Amino acid sequence: MLAVVIGVGMLSLSRTGPSSPRLYTLRSYCLRRAYSNTEVIPHSNSAERKPHGPLRVYNSLTKSKTSIEPYNGRPLKWYSCGPTVYDSAHLGHARNYVSQDIIRRILVDYFGYDVHLVMNVTDIDDKIIARTRENYFAERFKAEHDELTRELISEMTEMLRVFVQTKIIRTLPQDMVHKEGLDQDWTKLFSLVDSAHLSSAASKISGREKLKTHFISAVCLRSDRVETGANYEYQKRFFDSLVVGRSRLGDGLTNKNFVLELVEGSKDILGTVLNEKTADLWESRFFRDMSRLNVEPPGTITRASEYVPEIVRFIEGILDKGYAYSSNGSVYFDTCAFKQSGEGRQVILLPLSTLKLKSMPDAAHAFVSDKKATTDFSLWKAAKPGEPSWNSPWGPGRPGWHIECSAMASSVFGDHLHIHSGGIDLMFPHHANELAQSEAYHDCAEWVDCFIHIGHLHIDGLKMSKSLKNFITIDELLKKYTSRQIRFAFLLRSWNARLDFSDSIMENEVLPLEATIKNFFAHVESLAIDKRTFKIGHLSGVREQDLRLNFDRAKTTFRNALSDSMNTPSALAVIRNLIAQSNAYINQTSSGVDGLLIIEIATWISKMLRMFGLEQQDTARLGWETASSPGSATSDNSALLPYLQALSSFRDDIRSIAKNRSPDMAQELLVLCDKLRGDVLPPLGIQLSDRAGKWPRADQVCTTKCFT
Repeated sequence: MLAVVIGVGMLSLSRTGPSSPRLYTLRSYCLRRAYSNTEVIPHSNSAERKPHGPLRVYNSLTKSKTSIEPYNGRPLKWYSCGPTVYDSAHLGHARNYVSQDIIRRILVDYFGYDVHLVMNVTDIDDKIIARTRENYFAERFKAEHDELTRELISEMTEMLRVFVQTKIIRTLPQDMVHKEGLDQDWTKLFSLVDSAHLSSAASKISGREKLKTHFISAVCLRSDRVETGANYEYQKRFFDSLVVGRSRLGDGLTNKNFVLELVEGSKDILGTVLNEKTADLWESRFFRDMSRLNVEPPGTITRASEYVPEIVRFIEGILDKGYAYSSNGSVYFDTCAFKQSGEGRQVILLPLSTLKLKSMPDAAHAFVSDKKATTDFSLWKAAKPGEPSWNSPWGPGRPGWHIECSAMASSVFGDHLHIHSGGIDLMFPHHANELAQSEAYHDCAEWVDCFIHIGHLHIDGLKMSKSLKNFITIDELLKKYTSRQIRFAFLLRSWNARLDFSDSIMENEVLPLEATIKNFFAHVESLAIDKRTFKIGHLSGVREQDLRLNFDRAKTTFRNALSDSMNTPSALAVIRNLIAQSNAYINQTSSGVDGLLIIEIATWISKMLRMFGLEQQDTARLGWETASSPGSATSDNSALLPYLQALSSFRDDIRSIAKNRSPDMAQELLVLCDKLRGDVLPPLGIQLSDRAGKWPRADQVCTTKCFT
């Protein structure tokens, strides 16, 4: 809906209708087609382009800039350490993964590399599986239920059913499941196993004993509990608590004490089930937040819990080569043996000899006496009560943190990676230990060509921390700033430098830059519909030649900036300077501007910004879509430009007549109004009709241009 009120004759105009016939002539062709074949091509076709060089990226391994060369048409193999999913994604995650997304877009959409990005999700980790966390879920469940109800019993019964069917019954031989009726009634499992425990006549219960054996084996391999006997007891206690709960409910005993009794009897399984649900929830929320930040999804996602067999085989390979040893059910990497072999480069990231014991995460998990040296780190951690566990040649346990990434990356990419990335906090010990164990397993000296580490993020000079009350989730961040503004903040700092995020940076650097670019696009679009100033085939004079020279230099400087370890601050400075030069040319030219040159410059800037991920949609449009506020829907004001231009021209003509003070002023104004009604408005889809003694009537009309 467009409403315009003009001071002469009180003309009222309203319109809702078809797309504006914005540029139907050569100007439209120039906007949409003439210069679409510039630096960047659509993402889907980028692999067809031959990469330009030389491209050099800062490499944490060499502490210098490493050339990224084409690999004979094969994709670059890039492994990124993904999130540990146990809480909301925060500003630190945004800095890390948006920065990696920018680097990936530059490689693919600007330099034309084909990239296969693999990201892991850590779903086996101390933070997730800590017993205190399971207790937290059980305690929270207690707090949420004040009364024993049929719905509560049903909800908990369903939890146990899913747990037993997925973890136990599904692993049993199907003929046994059908024979015993477990596919019809999962609760029979407890009575069948109990009968095997209680009966003393082995000859009479051979079938049940076989079932018991399978059951115990399944529990050991698949359950989230460690000791076989305890596994069964946990599940049986849950089942018995449900039976008691139903009985209490039938007797009308429903107060809070009986809720506590029910939860207490089931908490060993309940905490785990709720924790698993929560891990899935945090993972889905993480990728939702990444999508809201316009981060492109990885080509492959790996989860540690899905790669345990591969991890076990990887550890066995390291043991076979003599670079690891087992101790009390755990397996440790032998750093001394590896160092003496002279094979590895983990010391390049940070010398192990400089490490203090208090900085070793594994030291808190295992007694020093279990290890040959304090610098040795866990490949496999012996199971502890209350922790998830998997079977292994060394007994029940779970993978160490570092080995997960080595095994998953090797499973997908083999014995060599071109790029490995993560936050700088992962450099040591995680990436150093990853490098050591991977090069030990593959018996190679160069498992990774280039390590990319994203710099630290601080908030107002302080490390982000919940205790400092400066912890900002992505959800909170997007309520204050748009995803484009957040990405601008990261682009304005080198990806491997520390970023001190603050409202001051947003207000003094990001928002002014965004406004400058937005205003430039609006100015160009407005010019493009004015035939008097926007010239096609304009004579190229000194000013045009100077601007063309500046444009060519800008493209070269822009490429050099990105070739120099993706120097995005310098690249944005190039765009900002080019906009200033273009604005100066437009403002200083009174006889009209070279429309083709201005559109070419604006189109190139649009594509470079889109390449950085500053535009949600991959289109050939000029500029970008605008959002009125963080979290709001986008809107495109370009459809208003023809009407605003008509209003502006009408106003200019009125002012000109008024300044001339002609004796025929009244007649000239009437002629001007007739021209507006007869010549200007109909091509815009508006018909204005005079009505005696009333406001003019404005109707929507449709010409052939409406369907152009």
